[in-house]
Amino acid sequence: MTPRVSLVSSSAATCYGGAETYVLNAARVLSADCEVHLVSGKGAPTDDLKRLLAASGVVLHGLPFIPRRSAFSRSVICGPLRAKVNEFDVEALSLLWPPWRIKKALEGSDVVEVNYAAESLIFPLLDKGARKIIHFHGPWLPRVYAHLRGWVNKSVNLMITCSRWSKGEIEKVLGGKAHVEVIYNGVDTDVFCPSDVRNAAMDEVSDPALPRIGTVGRLGPDKGTDLLIEVARTMQGKAEFFAAGPLDGSLAQIIEREGAPPNFHLLEPMPNRKLPGFYNSIDCFVLPTLFEAFSITLVEAMASGKAVVASRTGGIPEVVEHNKQGILVEPKDGAALRKAIDTVIGSRSLMSDMGEAGRARVLEKFSVERMGREIRQLFLGAS
Repeated sequence: MTPRVSLVSSSAATCYGGAETYVLNAARVLSADCEVHLVSGKGAPTDDLKRLLAASGVVLHGLPFIPRRSAFSRSVICGPLRAKVNEFDVEALSLLWPPWRIKKALEGSDVVEVNYAAESLIFPLLDKGARKIIHFHGPWLPRVYAHLRGWVNKSVNLMITCSRWSKGEIEKVLGGKAHVEVIYNGVDTDVFCPSDVRNAAMDEVSDPALPRIGTVGRLGPDKGTDLLIEVARTMQGKAEFFAAGPLDGSLAQIIEREGAPPNFHLLEPMPNRKLPGFYNSIDCFVLPTLFEAFSITLVEAMASGKAVVASRTGGIPEVVEHNKQGILVEPKDGAALRKAIDTVIGSRSLMSDMGEAGRARVLEKFSVERMGREIRQLFLGAS
C-alpha cells in the first residue's frame, strides 16, 4: 500500500522562504512514491506552489488561517499577549483552530510532519498509528510549544532540524533524552546551476561595467541588510548591490529616514523560477545575517556557481568552508564585510575558483536528491 505523508506548514502555500522551500521540495520528491498531502493556510498561492501542484500528484488542503503579516497578528503581538505569542504563533495556532478541521485533513496519514513546532499541538489528537514528526527550521522554540512540550512530546516520534548547530541548541533546551536528527535542506541543482539565463531588469538599473553583489531573503536588520546598505554606500562607483525579498518594517523605516545609495537596488520577492536568473546576474552573493540555522539561499547561490560572503554564525560554517567556497566574517562587522567583498570581486580567478568549489560542495552535500533519500529513510525507513 502506498504510504500517505502529510506535510503541515501554515505558510507553505502563500509565502516564500527557506522553510517553505523545504516543504515544497519535500512534497515533490516524496510524491514519486508516496501519496503526499500538503496542509497549509488558504490564500493567494505562490508561483512555486502552483508549479508543484501542476507537476505532481500532491493534494492541497487549504485551511482558513490568520497570516503572520495581517493587521490582526500585529495587534496581538503589540497587545497584552506579546510576551506569550509572536506572529508566527498566531499563524500556526489559527491553522489548528478548530482542531476537528485539521484533524479531518490529516485522517489516514501514515506520517505527519509539522514545520513549525506550535503546529505539533495537534499531535495528541491524532491517530496513534501515525508517525508524528516535528521539523525545526532553527533552534528557536515557539513560546506556546515550549510551555506545552511535556504534553506534546509524548506523541512525537521524531524530531528533525537543518544543521548540526541547530541540533545542539535544541537538544540543550529540551534536555533529558531529547534526540534530534539532522537533514540538510537541498536544492534542485538542475534548476540552480551556472547558465546564460539572466534578470533583464537588473541590467536596466545598473552600470554593466561594475561587479554585482546580491542577496536574497527577508530584508531587515536581523539579516544584516542595513549593514549591507552602509557597505554599498562606501562602494559607490565600485559595485552595484541588489537585494530581493520582502522588506521588514524596521528596515523600511531606516531607508525612509536615512535613504539608500543609488547603487543599492531593492527588488520584489522572487519565486524559484526567477531566482536562477538573479543568481546568474550577480558576481558574488552576500549574506550578512546576525543568525542563521542553515540558509537555503547560500546553497542556491553556490549551486549557481557563485562565490559567497557570509556571516560566521549558526549553521553557516557547515555550508560554507572559509576561503574555499567563499569568505566568512563576523556578524555586524562592516569593515570585515567590505574587505571580504573587495577581496572576492577584486579577482576574477578567485571568484571562479570559489564558484566551482561551491557548486561541487552542493552536488556532494546539499542536493534535493540527497535530501529526498534521507527524508525517506527517516520518515519511512526506506532507502
